[in-house]
Amino acid sequence: MRDGDPMQHCRTITQLDEGAVQAVCSCGWRSAVFGTEKTGGTMDPLQQASEAADLHEWEVDLS
Repeated sequence: MRDGDPMQHCRTITQLDEGAVQAVCSCGWRSAVFGTEKTGGTMDPLQQASEAADLHEWEVDLS
């Protein structure tokens, strides 16, 4: 993050119900909800939410 940014972005992973998770940022951004479908995949919901939060952070840094 650049010095002097008026808004700091603090991201967290929020657990919802039945294993569903969502990445949330202090700026109000929210990712999609991961883990609602019961199909197996290559990434677990926590990993998907973390990747979405990383992408948000990169997008903010580029703007």
